[in-house]
Amino acid sequence: MAIIGRIRQYSGLTVIFVGVALAAFVLGDLGKRNFRSKSDTTVGKIAGVEISYEDFNRAVSYQQHLIKLNNPQINFTSEDLFSIQEQAWNHLVDSIIYYEQFEKLGLTISKKEVDDMIYGENPHPGIVSSFTDPETGEYEQNRNQFFSTLDQHNPEDRIRLTAFLTGIKDEALKAKYKTLLNQSYYAPTAFAEMRYNFANEKRDIEIVQIPYMAIPDSIVTLTDDDYQKYYDEHKESYKREETRKIEYVIFDIRPSSTDISNAENKIGEVYNKLAALQPNEVPRFVNEHTHGASYDSLWKTQRALPPQIAEVMFFNAPGTTVPPYRDGDFYYTTRLMEEAMRSDTLEAEHILITFKGIPGAPADSPTKERAQFLADSLANALKKPNAMPFALCALQFSKDPYLSQNAGNLGRFADGAKNYPFMVYAFNEAIQNGKTGDIITVETPFGIHVIKISDKNPPQKMVRIATIEQILLPSKSTIDNIYAQASKFATENRNIEAFHATAEANNYNIREMDNLQAMGNNLSGVHQARQVIRWAFGKDNKNNQVQVNDVSGVIGNVTENQLVVAALAAINPKGYATMESQKNAMQYQIMREKKGDMTLEKLDENVGTDLETIKTKYEGTMSETPVQITFSSSGLPGFGREPLVIGSAFGIKEGAFYGPVKGMNGVYFIKETGRTPAEPKEDYTEERTQMQNEFAARTRNSLAIYQNILRENAKIKDNRHLFY
Repeated sequence: MAIIGRIRQYSGLTVIFVGVALAAFVLGDLGKRNFRSKSDTTVGKIAGVEISYEDFNRAVSYQQHLIKLNNPQINFTSEDLFSIQEQAWNHLVDSIIYYEQFEKLGLTISKKEVDDMIYGENPHPGIVSSFTDPETGEYEQNRNQFFSTLDQHNPEDRIRLTAFLTGIKDEALKAKYKTLLNQSYYAPTAFAEMRYNFANEKRDIEIVQIPYMAIPDSIVTLTDDDYQKYYDEHKESYKREETRKIEYVIFDIRPSSTDISNAENKIGEVYNKLAALQPNEVPRFVNEHTHGASYDSLWKTQRALPPQIAEVMFFNAPGTTVPPYRDGDFYYTTRLMEEAMRSDTLEAEHILITFKGIPGAPADSPTKERAQFLADSLANALKKPNAMPFALCALQFSKDPYLSQNAGNLGRFADGAKNYPFMVYAFNEAIQNGKTGDIITVETPFGIHVIKISDKNPPQKMVRIATIEQILLPSKSTIDNIYAQASKFATENRNIEAFHATAEANNYNIREMDNLQAMGNNLSGVHQARQVIRWAFGKDNKNNQVQVNDVSGVIGNVTENQLVVAALAAINPKGYATMESQKNAMQYQIMREKKGDMTLEKLDENVGTDLETIKTKYEGTMSETPVQITFSSSGLPGFGREPLVIGSAFGIKEGAFYGPVKGMNGVYFIKETGRTPAEPKEDYTEERTQMQNEFAARTRNSLAIYQNILRENAKIKDNRHLFY
């Protein structure tokens, strides 16, 4: 089981392996394209492969199941479920498009290769991690026996192991594919020599810059022709998927003034009763009247209490009850139960002796009397000088299920903490009442404990309190009124003009969302955004596609305490964003181009070739002299990134003047004052290796871009917004 646990903890399982096993689980043999029979509706189509609603639900459910195996306590939120659906879809897309590439190239992972990754001399890192004992660091050599008995593991462990092994195989296949891409590059010697010269041949130049910043933005006029020209030259940058613009009004279901008054009266009655109770009656009363957790018997320091009650609880007598106060959507009232001097932090080691009759105790457990005798004997032995180390004694005698992890050492823990199941009241109080260094025994429902008190913080004043929490909720009458208000707004305003007019007349806040995507999951202020987005991309009650100018019905439900009415303001079709919509994004670049043209226009026809004269003639110039550059320089010293200027400097004759050059930050004039050739060499192996490594790095960094190209070529049809 330890190996299973380490396999479960291996980082790749939930990040990589889950997705691969998911695709294998749902798609089976992709080469056969043998999906389930066509249904009336499909979630999508990927490279001609139809994904049915049932298939996709199986994928999502399987991924949820694998996550649950690793984290049984998890409760999926709506955001979690949406994220899992996104992951499932992306895993399916990537598995299909990569499989197509693997199939065309004939790439496979043979059984011999898989066996080598598991049993070979250089196993996969996941195997090494899973079969290495974390305490000793020793690599366990029982892999063959472990995997040969796979069918004997319980069903959940078989699922984990299948996902694990499938992931190892898939990871190796992708690694083989990446290696093939990397090895497809060849650097000829002539290119390596050119690279060497680019990096080592130097130019000494003098520079004068007329900066664009000298021209105020206010005097630059940008015309539609300027925008159109730039847009046409960079059109591919504005390619996009279909998006929509919606406007919406939120109707939050909040308690009315009457609801608040009723809630205050109710908590007031509870306060009066709590203050009058006998101490032994308080826990039951709290459990009957509190909205949150049950009666909390833990001792608390002053800093651990809410600021509204901390001072009252620490400077008054037991029985003092705090009048009701409101914090957000909750009302509270608190009574001081007890006060005492206690240590807020403890440290201990323990040995657990179980006995017959304890739930879960081994069949060979001793009787209770024999267990007490053994515990007392161990305690007496451990008190003697030169006694056996406590940890060794625990390893020999303790039945603590966490023994292999801590050898009986519980470390430091807060007073009343439940770090382990057996840390119950009797266990905690035995340590609290003892002294540092004491070795004591105490009985709990788990058995008899031998406890060594390792350390305790100095005692300080602590209190026990009883808190009743009551939530402030809108009444049914309030909910009905708000729903009627939202319904009236949606019913009587069936186009966006009426939507605007009525909203403004009633001071409703109209929010808007541009560039809404079909599988988006966020709308400002909306708890359940998917419902609104599905409406915007879906069909109305008459099964007609929602059109621009349409207004929705009431979206949401009262359990979310929020209702939404939306209007579809615009549909931005798939293709290219309009020039008008991108003007703000283009403005800076066009402004820079215009300033460059304006700077060139104001230059005299005979500007001359003397840099000092140019500096004197034009105001605001900047200069650097001398500057040494190479052709592969990333920037121009003193001026930033200016590739055109650097290229120009290497294109002029020795000692020549060149300009003007319209750069990124200004117009430049340059004069070469010297050059240093690269030292000749015969062997360019180093340069070729550098080029190969750089290509490999670019390949790794560009895989996402390449993946996007594969996705585009796959002609993906995504209909998930119609179902989720």
